[in-house]
Amino acid sequence: MRKASEPPSQTPKHFRPDSILTLSIVRLSQVMQMKRISVAVVVACAALLLPRIAFAHAHLFSSTPAAGATVHGPDVAIELRFNSRVDGHHSVLTLVMADGHTAAVSLDNQSTASNLNAHAALKSGNYTLRWQALSTDGHITRGEIPFTVR
Repeated sequence: MRKASEPPSQTPKHFRPDSILTLSIVRLSQVMQMKRISVAVVVACAALLLPRIAFAHAHLFSSTPAAGATVHGPDVAIELRFNSRVDGHHSVLTLVMADGHTAAVSLDNQSTASNLNAHAALKSGNYTLRWQALSTDGHITRGEIPFTVR
């Protein structure tokens, strides 16, 4: 019993001392669940961005002349189109003649960031254009395009 001079108790009659512990555990559980959700969102975002990073290498999309094509000379326009940006200052084009001799091809200014352009004066015959492109992610891709000049 309380004395008349004591203030009335602020504690409800149904209050149990372990209720504070229970509330703390529930709150901790909610905080942990929010952290798990946050981590899941970060992982999902990373998973969506990694393919863009992994596929950032410059892959040849199309070319002029096309592989196996016959073009009319002597002036031959060369255009290589890639799926991503390439560094025209550090990319290389080389022509391989039918007799095996090679000649460097000077690149023109890039028409777009994902193209390499050049011109060559070629006699009739079979050629192979060897290309080496430096993509903006720092990786080098290479390939060959055989074609014929008439």
